[in-house]
Amino acid sequence: MAGSVPITQQLHSFIARDKFAPADWEARGLHPSDDSLCRELNAKFNACAQDLLGVPVGGQQFKRVLQIHLTGFSRATLDTEEREFVCDYFSYLADLGGVNISAMLNSFLYGSLMGGLLKVAAIFRKKEQVLESISEPCTNCQMPLRTDVVSRSEEGPDTSWLIVRCNSCNGFSLLTLGPNIQQVRFGNYALIESLSSEDYTLEKAQTRLQQIRYFRK
Repeated sequence: MAGSVPITQQLHSFIARDKFAPADWEARGLHPSDDSLCRELNAKFNACAQDLLGVPVGGQQFKRVLQIHLTGFSRATLDTEEREFVCDYFSYLADLGGVNISAMLNSFLYGSLMGGLLKVAAIFRKKEQVLESISEPCTNCQMPLRTDVVSRSEEGPDTSWLIVRCNSCNGFSLLTLGPNIQQVRFGNYALIESLSSEDYTLEKAQTRLQQIRYFRK
């Protein structure tokens, strides 16, 4: 589950936000879709978030509410970029509730046949045990950025800084990892730079983040 802010507060903030504003499309490098479609998408997500209020997190009921509302979106009437946008918000809501709906989202994105193939591929892929999931909000769009810890070691660094680019808005954020982490798996972001705590204090890491934001506009 994402962050320390109560989920009810995060859901209310989600409802209040214009989730398909022109700036959100432009942050993804896209031209905004029609106003009528954006209003429809906003209304559907608001209804979904409203139904999630009061639902226990981490269980099948939370996942079921997401599944019901996902079926209310017609993939045939949305282009690829619009479907990806929709999936990012469903992924955000799933992260809030601590549930995994990747199979549903794959089917929505690629169709039931390809979604099924991806599910089968995941079964045969060697699984890495996730010891812990760390979630910090993107400083640009507030989407939870997930890092899965798959191994620890006493010889691992005390901490390190990650400068990352959010897959949702393409904004840059600074993440920090805890002590003794040896191996991680990145979630919904791309790693831009890894900074050692031996060379970078928090202030220096934030300065480096601002440099990257300026030179990679």
